Amino acid sequence: HSIIEIPVINKDGLPVQYLMTGVRFESENRIYLLGVGIDVDEQKKIDDALKENMYLIERILWSTPNLIYIYDINHNENVYSNRLVTDFLGYTAEQIKSFGSKLFKNIVHPDDEGKIRLHHEKFQNIEENTVLEVEYRMKHADGNWHWLKSRDVLFIRDKKTSVLQILGFSEDITARKESDEKIVSLLREKEMLLNEVHHRIKNYMNTIHGLIAIQVEISKEPSVISVLDSTATRVRNMMDLYNKLYRVTDINNISVAGYLPPLIDEIIENLPLHIPVKTIKKIDDFVLEVKTLQTMGIIINELLTNSMKHAFRKNSEAVITVSLTREENRATLLVQDNGVNINDADNFKNPDGFGLQLVGMLAEQIGGGFRIEKDNGTRVSIDFNL
Repeated sequence: HSIIEIPVINKDGLPVQYLMTGVRFESENRIYLLGVGIDVDEQKKIDDALKENMYLIERILWSTPNLIYIYDINHNENVYSNRLVTDFLGYTAEQIKSFGSKLFKNIVHPDDEGKIRLHHEKFQNIEENTVLEVEYRMKHADGNWHWLKSRDVLFIRDKKTSVLQILGFSEDITARKESDEKIVSLLREKEMLLNEVHHRIKNYMNTIHGLIAIQVEISKEPSVISVLDSTATRVRNMMDLYNKLYRVTDINNISVAGYLPPLIDEIIENLPLHIPVKTIKKIDDFVLEVKTLQTMGIIINELLTNSMKHAFRKNSEAVITVSLTREENRATLLVQDNGVNINDADNFKNPDGFGLQLVGMLAEQIGGGFRIEKDNGTRVSIDFNL
């Protein structure tokens, strides 16, 4: 009795695979052979195609530099992996054998054991095809800790729906982690340097303000005192402007609605008037680059200073309106008071006041068009592109 597989020529003259089995027996001094054949040509083709696919999958698995595995949660071991731990972490076969069943415990970082355990427990309550990720450290044979990132999916459940095995993919992310740590370290150093620079600038500005105040006290000439007072006010308001910009987290784009209203209030407080002043603020909510917003702050400071010092008389109802509105890619700043008209409105190109000269130069810096109107007070507007 035997079984063999042989090619047989069919009626069309084509070879097909047959699985043959036969029995030899004797009867009446004669030897007989009883045989049965089954056409297995299609099955043979299926088997060959399956082998080719398996070979392709095997080559793909071995060509990837990452670790692909099937992990048995109950036994805490890999039941399949496309490469050995010896290849992935540099251990010899003898070292792996010496670890025995404690391999996982010996090479996983102690601080990450709980994280991995919790990661495995999550699989008991997730839906099919859910991918869970976890990052952890494993000790390389050279003694260094390597960071790995695993992406796992449920692979096999038992009849009681408990998870038995998970299919996973691990990659070495040590280089990325080290790069992230360097970036964090550099950011900390940068923050320390910025804090130091910030404190030095504040000290320098305080020193300048103090020196100006001393000069005011020893000066006798009223015109000199007036100039020094104006300069001291500008320095103090610049300090407020700088402090607000320093506290902003995103210096590239700052909300004008969050930045300008409190700045306007502080400028008004720094310029006490002999009568109450009502301030109306109409600020649209949009963002500006820090350079443009800083310029806007200085302009508003100069215009408010001008109004507070020169626009109002005793027994008048003082009202100052500040608005910054946006329409598509164009913005308009308006500072208006209901006081007496300023003298420079007819000849702004060459005004005598330094404050208005400064406003004109700053408006040109941001590409703005500048207008002064006299009608029941002074109305100054600046239009600029965003």
